[in-house]
Amino acid sequence: MVKTEHGDPVNDCYRILKNNEILGQVLKNKYGSLEKKRIGEIIETIADGGLRLVNFVLKDEKEIVDCARYLHEKYPTGDINKIRDFLQIFSFFWTMINVNHIDASPAQYARHRGTGGAADSNVPA
Repeated sequence: MVKTEHGDPVNDCYRILKNNEILGQVLKNKYGSLEKKRIGEIIETIADGGLRLVNFVLKDEKEIVDCARYLHEKYPTGDINKIRDFLQIFSFFWTMINVNHIDASPAQYARHRGTGGAADSNVPA
C-alpha cells in the first residue's frame, strides 16, 4: 500500500478506529456530565474519523489496483482480477458499515440517555 502524507495507511486506520472507540466510550460514560457543545464536538470527531476511513478505500481506483498488486505479489496463485473485484466489493461493504456506524452512533447515545430530539423520534437520521 502507498504511504499517505501522515504515514502508513494501516496504522492510520487503526489509529482512527482506536480513537473513535475511546471517544465513543467517553461519550457513553460521561454523556450526562458533558456540555452539549462538547458532546457535539465528540460526535463530529467520530463522524470525521469514520469518513476518513471511508476515504481510504474510496480515494481512487489506483488504491484498489495497488492493493490488488500487493496481495497478488504476496499470494501469486490468486487471480489479480478476482483480487481486485474482491477489494472493490470489500470497499463497498467497508463504506456502508462505516457510514451506518457514523449515522447510528449519535442516535444510540441519545436514545440510551433519553435526551429527546430527532434521535428519539421516528424520523430517520
